[in-house]
Formats: sequence, C-alpha cells, structure tokens
Amino acid sequence: MTGVYLELYQKLASRRDAWLSAAERRFATSSAEADDQEKKRRKDEQDERERLLLEHKVEAERLAETEKQRSAAAERLAENEKERAAAERVRATEQTEAATRYRRIATIAALVTAFALISAAVASWYWDKSVKAQQLAAMRFLAINARRAVETNNTLDGIERAGALALESIAVARKLNRPAETDALEAGRRVLIRLPLVALTHGSPLFSL
Repeated sequence: MTGVYLELYQKLASRRDAWLSAAERRFATSSAEADDQEKKRRKDEQDERERLLLEHKVEAERLAETEKQRSAAAERLAENEKERAAAERVRATEQTEAATRYRRIATIAALVTAFALISAAVASWYWDKSVKAQQLAAMRFLAINARRAVETNNTLDGIERAGALALESIAVARKLNRPAETDALEAGRRVLIRLPLVALTHGSPLFSL
C-alpha cells in the first residue's frame, strides 16, 4: 500500500487508533517503512544518475580540452608548414588528414567489434538461461501431470499416458543434470505397479496381473 491510500491509512491510525486491529497497525507500519525504503531507493538512483551525468560532463570537458590542445598543435604545425614549399605543404596536409581519418575509422571499427562481441555474449547467456528455465518448467509440468494422471485415471490408456509423462520428465531432468522430480518418480513407480502384463477382455476391470 503506497501513495494516497497509505497517507489516508496513516491519518486514520493516528486519529482513530482504537478502530484498528493489531494486524492493521502492523500492516500500516510495514507499509510506511516500505514506502520510505522505496523513496530512499529512488533518491539513491537519482543521486547516482546525477553523479554519472556529472562524470560524463567532466569527461566531455576533458575531451574537449584535449581536442582543443590537439587543434592548437595542428595550427602551430600548419604555421610552420607555411614556410615550406607549396608542394611539401599540400603533401603534409594530406598525410595528416589521412592519418586522422584512419585513426577514426580504426577506433570506430574497434568499438563496433567490441560492442558486437559483448552483445553476442549477453544474448547467448540470456538464451541459454531462458532455454534452461523453459526445460525446467516443462520437467516440473510433466511430473505434476504424470502424478495427476496416475491418481485420477484407472484405464489402460490413462496409465500409459501417466507413464509416458513421467518418463519424459525424468529424461528432461537427466538432460539438465538435475535429480528427477518426486512426482515423476512416484508416478513411474505407481504405473509399474498398476500396468498389466496381459489385458483380458472379460468385461470387468483389471488393474494388474
């Protein structure tokens, strides 16, 4: 309980405390504490964002200053190059521009490659985790359904279905290197007990022989 409802509940507790039970008082207190913790968490997150923004600003200013110094150095070099012959001046300028362009291309390529590798690793990790979670959920679902089928169905088809579900759950557990679910083991045990060796068609039910 948060927001306006929490505020109203706190006012009621302070003005009409006798109207509230001990459980309601504890609920109001725990809700207030949780609300305070949430506000503190949000404030901490805001402070962290502001700190990161400040760091980024300082880094941007540092980079700007570095770029300014580089520009000043390039200007000084250009002034010195003016004293040289026209052909030498043009060739030096072209080499400088080409070197700068190549450095930028190399830097961008390195950043793109690093980002692609990190993205691929993260995607692979999430995919593996998702697949394992789905297999675990399927294993438990199969075990539960096997247990339910063996408890609620006395027909031959129902027993076979329960056994198939239990075996599939156990197979998934082995693939995940996990112990089999208790429901799957219990269902398998009961299926082995109830599964008939021979089916007789004499009109009366037969569970095992």
